[in-house]
Amino acid sequence: MKHCWVFFFVIFSSLGMAQLSFDFEEIIRNYYQEVHSDFKTEQLSDYFTADALLLNDGEKLDFEGIQNLLLNLKEQFETAQENGRNLSRKHDIRFLDAKEDGQNAWLVYENKAEFMMDGAVVATLNWLESAVFVLQEKVWKIQLLHASLIKEKNK
Repeated sequence: MKHCWVFFFVIFSSLGMAQLSFDFEEIIRNYYQEVHSDFKTEQLSDYFTADALLLNDGEKLDFEGIQNLLLNLKEQFETAQENGRNLSRKHDIRFLDAKEDGQNAWLVYENKAEFMMDGAVVATLNWLESAVFVLQEKVWKIQLLHASLIKEKNK
């Protein structure tokens, strides 16, 4: 009987996420690595449409606003490094759900960011996020990114 439960768990856990025609998870992982961790802010247009919106914890930003937010973060990290501090940011993303319908797709995922100074973790933030993708000129891009900060729950 124990083996039956293991079999059912494996079968049903593999059915949890929809089968997609494209690796949207890779887009999200690459976006956070290249733009947020490596601060290649000039690559934002590789990931977002020109009319993209970011809804981040009650604030609405258009493409220019997203760009300015990322440039400000990059400047803060560069200033710290000029002052002899080694700052870095690492993302751990766990995908929860996905759906695709022809020209559109969406993902839901948890995003955990660790902020490190001189190799030690100084802050950790967790978000529940959703990304809406559109197919533009045969390239999938994010048109809407919604991020809600997950607050610590009383244990």
